Amino acid sequence: MVREHMGSVASLGSALAYELHHAPHLLVASVEGGESESALPFFPDKQVKVVGIEPDAWQAFTLTPVASTALNKRTKALIGLGLIGCALAGIGGVVSTPSTSVVTPAPVTSAPSEESMFMTTLMSRPLAYPLIMNAIAMAIEAQTLPHGMVLSTLTLDSDTHQLVGTVAKGDSRRKSRRDWASKAGRQSQWVEEAAQLRSKALATAPWQDVDVVEFLPAAIDALEQFGVTVSPPVTTQHGRLLAQQYTLSMTGTLGELALLAPILNASFITATAFNMTVAGDVISQLTLNITVQGVNHDR
Repeated sequence: MVREHMGSVASLGSALAYELHHAPHLLVASVEGGESESALPFFPDKQVKVVGIEPDAWQAFTLTPVASTALNKRTKALIGLGLIGCALAGIGGVVSTPSTSVVTPAPVTSAPSEESMFMTTLMSRPLAYPLIMNAIAMAIEAQTLPHGMVLSTLTLDSDTHQLVGTVAKGDSRRKSRRDWASKAGRQSQWVEEAAQLRSKALATAPWQDVDVVEFLPAAIDALEQFGVTVSPPVTTQHGRLLAQQYTLSMTGTLGELALLAPILNASFITATAFNMTVAGDVISQLTLNITVQGVNHDR
C-alpha cells in the first residue's frame, strides 16, 4: 500500500480515489449476509473477495499505531462495519500519513513612531480659542445663579476636556438650584453633589502642517498690548514637528478677555491648563498654558 485509510466505506472513494483508479484488483473481505452484492459500491469488476480474518487472529496484522486515539478509532471502525480491510494489489509498502497542522503567523504590527505619537498627543488637546469663549460665557451665565450662589473659579479638567466652575451654594435652596439648572440653553451643567458647573467637552482639531515662525512674534506683540504677560517658550521637537509652549497670565475684565481671544483663534493653538479666578465681570487672576504646534520648514 502507499497509504492507509480507516473510516466508513463511503469515505474510501474520496480518500483513495487515485489509488483505487489505478489498482488492478481490490481485495475485499467477505461481509456476512452480503454475498449477493458487492462489498464496495465502486469498481465492482476489480473486486476480489477474500476470507475475512477472525478477531482472534487480528494481532498478527496489527500495525504500530501513530497515536493511541487513532488506534481506538481504527478498532471501532473495524468492529462497527465488519469490513476487515481494503488491499490494493500490485502496490507494496504501508505508509501512515500523520495529520499536518497549519500554523497561521500572527500579523506583524509596527510600533508607532515618535512623530506620530507626538502628533496624536497634540491633536487630543482642546483648542485655546473655544476654551476662552466658553469660560467667558460660563462666567456671564453664572451671574444669573440663584441668590446666595457665587462662582469663584474656572479650571480646565484635562481628562474630560471640560471647564469646571467652583460654586459656593450659600443660603440658596435646592429647589431654586434645580429650577435654574432645568432651563434649556444653559452653557453649563449644574452638578449638585459636587457644587460645580461643567461645560460640554471642548473642541479639538487635527494636526496643522503650518510654519508658525512669522505668526508667533505678531501674536505675542498683540497679546502684550492687552496687558498679557507671555512667558519665554519651551520648545519640543521631533524631526520637523515643532511645539512651543507658552504661559499667558493677566488680570482685567471679561470684556477685555473677549477682545484678545481672537488673537488665539487658530487651529494650531491648543490649551493644556486654564485657571481663572473671577468675581462678576472682574478677573483677578487668569493663567493659560497654550501650545503652538507646527512644522519647522528649515529642517
